[in-house]
Amino acid sequence: MEYSIWLDVCSILTLISLILANRIKKTASLYRNNLVLQAILILLLNTLVDLIVIGGRISTNRFLLYSLHSLKYILMYAAFAYMIVYTSVAVNRRIHGRNILKLFIAPIIFIVTLLLSNYNTEFVFSITAGGFFEYGPYFAIFYCLDLYYAAIASFLLLRGRQALSRNHKILLPAIPFIFITGTVFDYLFPMAASLQFTSTIFITLVFSYMQNPSEYYSDDSLMMNRDAFITMCESRFSPDSHTQCIAINIHNFDLLVKTVEKNRILHAEGIFIKSLKQFSKKLLMFKINNGQYIIIMDENNETEARLVYEETCNIMKILSNSTRLSIPVYSTSCAFSSPKHVSSIRMVENLFAALKLYENSDNILTVEAENLNLKSDAEIVRIEELVKTALNDNRLEVYFQPIYNTEKKKFTSAEALIRMRDDEGNFVPPDIFIPIAEKSSLIIDIGSFVLNEVCRVISEEHLSDYDFEYIEVNVSMVECLQSNLASNIMAVLKQHRIFPSQINLEITETSASEFTDIVDKNIKTLYDKNITFSLDDFGTGYSSLSRILSLPLKLIKIDKSIVQAPFISTDEKSMILLKNFVKTPISVGFEVVAEGVETREMAREIIKLGCKYIQGYYFSKPLTRTEFVKMIKLNQPAEV
Repeated sequence: MEYSIWLDVCSILTLISLILANRIKKTASLYRNNLVLQAILILLLNTLVDLIVIGGRISTNRFLLYSLHSLKYILMYAAFAYMIVYTSVAVNRRIHGRNILKLFIAPIIFIVTLLLSNYNTEFVFSITAGGFFEYGPYFAIFYCLDLYYAAIASFLLLRGRQALSRNHKILLPAIPFIFITGTVFDYLFPMAASLQFTSTIFITLVFSYMQNPSEYYSDDSLMMNRDAFITMCESRFSPDSHTQCIAINIHNFDLLVKTVEKNRILHAEGIFIKSLKQFSKKLLMFKINNGQYIIIMDENNETEARLVYEETCNIMKILSNSTRLSIPVYSTSCAFSSPKHVSSIRMVENLFAALKLYENSDNILTVEAENLNLKSDAEIVRIEELVKTALNDNRLEVYFQPIYNTEKKKFTSAEALIRMRDDEGNFVPPDIFIPIAEKSSLIIDIGSFVLNEVCRVISEEHLSDYDFEYIEVNVSMVECLQSNLASNIMAVLKQHRIFPSQINLEITETSASEFTDIVDKNIKTLYDKNITFSLDDFGTGYSSLSRILSLPLKLIKIDKSIVQAPFISTDEKSMILLKNFVKTPISVGFEVVAEGVETREMAREIIKLGCKYIQGYYFSKPLTRTEFVKMIKLNQPAEV
């Protein structure tokens, strides 16, 4: 039986080209990409063996030719198995250990056993005395194996079709098509080596869809980015997974970016990666956002994970004390596992939000996952539904905290604060439902509710008759990103017939650092309409002074953690820091509000520093509308 070598030659040239292209393309070294590269190498070896045995006529030795033909089939089905594993990874983002046995090891063991028994029985194929290959009576077993792989691939695609990316929805259905087409052609044209060629065509298509570093890697660093994290690890944070992880949040990363050259930061990240890789090579490292990192163990080994965590903390401690970055690195690290602590990417975001609460500490911190009180997806959905119900059933309330004017010695403004009750009438803390509402459009509805209630109080209670100037209303970043924000706010003011000067909009320092063109445009439009702005939580977001000066701000509100620190600690540095936070804004023309003032001593010291406004429990807690209006009409604040 004479065979044609030309399809094998074309396959070999194509596969070698793919290997060379990979070196030029420098494809991201991700699990599923590595599967494709390994499949290319196996298929290349398979095709070389096929070319040798059908075209080279290297020997008439029956044992040698039998061994080479057997190796050819083993390699062919190994390449098929790699494509099945690739399909599983594309669908599930991960191949679990028990599936490897079913999809990869078991079929190969069956093939090897079949070929070993065939040497004496010649049921599948035989080698003639002249060294030629001939089909045996049960060669159709190989065709059945082809269909078996096609069936597995089809099953995986159908079961996970909703999880497939757009590219994979186009590409992966070619897997069963290749198996079936290659099998049919091999049966009709057994002398053409068509199975290797059709497999080469398919693997070339797969290779063309492999992402490159610009899509999967974070800037110039050696860490993978958020997209890679979502692509690779979504299934690792699920009830079915068992994954050990480490989260690191660098609190003053924005300050580092503003004060340190980028290449020095990248160099420090490189040192961090290299140090951990030397300690353990079985790690996946992701840069989720600026200053937010996740390390994922490649194996579910709690003992090893704890060792890596301890090493991570040691490295962060070295970086914090190093002079390499000019300023200290303040961070918080947390070891967690899935599904025990985290079961979704959404919960990962909540984990980082919880780590941010430690940002006012000036030392290295490690936090146990159990102490973060992370909310499950079910709890998040429950709170979202609670917010929706509260909006529909009028279970949201606006409270008002008066602000003391140190010059007029009376209350001349206040901050509006949202409160929500659950089905049983109990209050739900804002720090629980606000972060969840901010991740959806619900925060827009809450913001609209608060603004309407504030305008209604100003209008109906005639607060301006009592020398009351304005009420501060918090505006979230989600609201600022709405192109119709300015027009909506002006419409509400017009509806309640109040002046723009009677409203002050609060933006946080953290959100100010993330402003986009549309946010700047909204702020400028509102400012031109005589609405003033204040910057809340000053001292926690590390905004540059030049950025603050560029905003049309009237007030700078110093965060309570900065205000209270000198009265809690005996460290003189805390008072020096507070003085600078007060005097710097005043020196450039801003008015300053000190938040969190709880004692008479604190109030007196704050007044000495030059603060015009004071807000805190010493003067008043947040009040209901009735209590607030009564207090403003009496206007008899505590003595200072």
